[in-house]
Amino acid sequence: MGFLKNICLDLSFLDIRRLLKKNKESEEKTENQQIKEQVSQSDEPRQPPRLPRSLFDRKSNQVAPPEKAPSTLPEISYDFFKKQGKKKNKQSLKSKPIQKQITEEKPFEKIPVSENTFFNNLVSDLKKDSLEYRDTKNVIVDDLFSSMKEFWQNKKYDRGNKQKLNFIKKEVVDRMQELHELEVEWQKSKITHETLGDNLHKKELEIESKIRELKKIFQKHHAHMEVKQELFFNVKNGMTIKSLSELNDKLPEIPDEVFFFHVNENKNDFSTWINDVFGLKNLAKDLSGAKSRNEFSEILEKHVSDEDFSI
Repeated sequence: MGFLKNICLDLSFLDIRRLLKKNKESEEKTENQQIKEQVSQSDEPRQPPRLPRSLFDRKSNQVAPPEKAPSTLPEISYDFFKKQGKKKNKQSLKSKPIQKQITEEKPFEKIPVSENTFFNNLVSDLKKDSLEYRDTKNVIVDDLFSSMKEFWQNKKYDRGNKQKLNFIKKEVVDRMQELHELEVEWQKSKITHETLGDNLHKKELEIESKIRELKKIFQKHHAHMEVKQELFFNVKNGMTIKSLSELNDKLPEIPDEVFFFHVNENKNDFSTWINDVFGLKNLAKDLSGAKSRNEFSEILEKHVSDEDFSI
C-alpha cells in the first residue's frame, strides 16, 4: 500500500507540473496575441476585395455558359455618314513614299588568272606527244603537287628576277640620261673653251705687242738716262760720258788711239760700263764682240734708235 501511495503522489506531482507549464504557455500566447493586435490596429491593413458569391457557389469543374451577342449593334461613324449622305470631314494623311536605298551592285572584280599554269602546260605536252607511254608513266609516278609548287616557285623567282632586271634597266636609262646631259654641258664648255682659246691667243699677241712697245720706251729711257756723277765714264782724253745717247753722240769725236785704248783684245771698257751701270747684258755682249770701230758704232746707234733691241 505504501508503494502504491508513493506512485500516486508522484503522478499527481507530474500532473501539477504539466498544468503549470500549460498555464505559463497560455499566458505567453495571450500576451503575444495582444501585442500583434495592437500592431495590426496601428498599421490599418487594407481590406481584401470581396469576390461575388456566385463564384463560390459554382463548382470548380463547371464551364461558364457563353455570353449571347446583342441583337442590335451600335452604328459606327462610317455607317452613320453613309446614311446621312455626308462625307466625313477628315483630312487624309499623305504618306511619304518609302525611299528604298538602292545599292548598286558593283561588278565582281575579276582577278586576272594566267593560263600559263602547271597543269595547263602538262595537258599541252600530253596532247603534243599523243599520250605516249612515257608521259603517262611520268604522270602516274611523279609527285604532281610538288611539281606544281616548284613550277610556281620558279615562276615567282622569274617574276622577281624580271622586276629586278626592269629596275636595273631603269637605273641604266637614268644614268645614261644623266651622262647625256653632262655630255651636252661638256660640249658647250668645249666650244666655249675653244672660243676663249682663240680669244686668249689674240690677247697674248696683243700683250706681246704691248711689251715690245714698252721695251722701246725703256730703250729711250736707258738711252737718255743720266747716271750719278760717281758712275760717269771717264774717257782717257778727259771727256766724261753720263748716258748712252751721249756716248753715241760723242763717239765720233773720240780719237782712234783713245778709242782703242778702251777697246782692244784684252778689254772693252765701254761694254763693261754698260753692263755694270745700266744692266744691259745683251748690248754689252754685242759691243764686246764688235771687230771694228764702225761695227761698234752701228750696234750702239741701233740700240739708241727707235728700232727693236734686246735688253
